[in-house]
Amino acid sequence: LDYSKGMDLSSWIPTGGLPEKMVSGIMAPICDAMVYLHGLSVVHRDIKPSNVLCERAEDGSVKVVLADFGLAAPIMDEEKMSSRCGTLGFVAPEMLGLDWDRHLEEEAVANVAKIDVFSFGMMVYATAYGENPFIDTTPNLTKYRNARCLLPLSNMGGRSDDLQYVLHALCAKNPRQRYSSSEALADPWFSSAAKVPWAAFERASHGRIMDAQAGF
Repeated sequence: LDYSKGMDLSSWIPTGGLPEKMVSGIMAPICDAMVYLHGLSVVHRDIKPSNVLCERAEDGSVKVVLADFGLAAPIMDEEKMSSRCGTLGFVAPEMLGLDWDRHLEEEAVANVAKIDVFSFGMMVYATAYGENPFIDTTPNLTKYRNARCLLPLSNMGGRSDDLQYVLHALCAKNPRQRYSSSEALADPWFSSAAKVPWAAFERASHGRIMDAQAGF
């Protein structure tokens, strides 16, 4: 495996989250990696900020790498796919339902792969806002909020309508209404993303967001 000198993304997210343009620039390569995985009919099953490694690229931009494939599985492997896994707060709601086994049998492969898309969407949310709205005081309460997809998207706190739209599409409770990974990558919020300067990323991560936005 390649050695990464940087920390994982969860270590870089400040209170209140990172600037929106910075988030799209960081997330676009991860979305591209997800498209590649799904093209191989493989799902990661544990996409979250702590599984994204960040380091300074040779050109001075932020390089991000999707890591930790310990739970990854071929979509057609019924035995592996039937096991519920992932991290509460990022798990697709259908995986927490009592009918998960039946869902695997009846649902199209393309829709099963969308469990990663939901996790990815929650990672986008957590990076943009600095918090995960599903996390509660106990694991059971977190699971309750996660399973029911209690995601507050009506008040975006000054974020763009484009971000609101893409989060609705990534985090739809019904996987049939959710973006596929390729649809997500084609969304203008990702397709127009620019590289993120490492210096601006460092400033933003230490809470100096206004300075970072001015220099980004």
